[in-house]
Amino acid sequence: MSGEKTAVIIGAGIAGITTSIYLARQGYKVTVYEKNAAPGGRCGQIIREGHRFDLGATIYLMPEVYRKVFESLDIKPETLFESTPLPTLYNICFEDGTQIAFTPDKNKLSEQLENIEKGSFSKSEKLVDEGYKNFQLAINNLLGKNFYSLFEFITLKNAAMLLKLKTHLRHTQYIKRFFKNDHLQKAFTCTKIRQQSCW
Repeated sequence: MSGEKTAVIIGAGIAGITTSIYLARQGYKVTVYEKNAAPGGRCGQIIREGHRFDLGATIYLMPEVYRKVFESLDIKPETLFESTPLPTLYNICFEDGTQIAFTPDKNKLSEQLENIEKGSFSKSEKLVDEGYKNFQLAINNLLGKNFYSLFEFITLKNAAMLLKLKTHLRHTQYIKRFFKNDHLQKAFTCTKIRQQSCW
């Protein structure tokens, strides 16, 4: 045995590629296996007759997580790609003709939500604020930690945190605490709606 450290990565998606880079920098000889013809995983694409089809998410979620990973690899995201803010993130159309265009323009969003249910915009702001706090709590105390045994995870502290994160509630139940209108409940849970471009 030469003592050479080796590792095998199954899947050349973002997680697989990133893990292989980390291991290679620590002196491992890494072999990556991918079932598809090209790497990328959920960030891959298919080109057919001049048209591009994304294979996964098209919204840049959790940018701070990606930023930390890029920075740990001495890569600056802004040097690799240019992001363009969209005036409308997406549109939701309901069968009765009601439409909601989710936009970062708070005035436009407020007008739409208030036309559906009075007081709903301030409730949506509270929902987002609570959601972000819960996200940070989960990332810092649960999702961002390694638990090497079941007993490390099952503690009174974690049990209390799971209750605080309201993991015992269905998301639809939680949303009903904020909105009475059925359309808004569906829009903020993305359940049983036909989401499409309405323009």
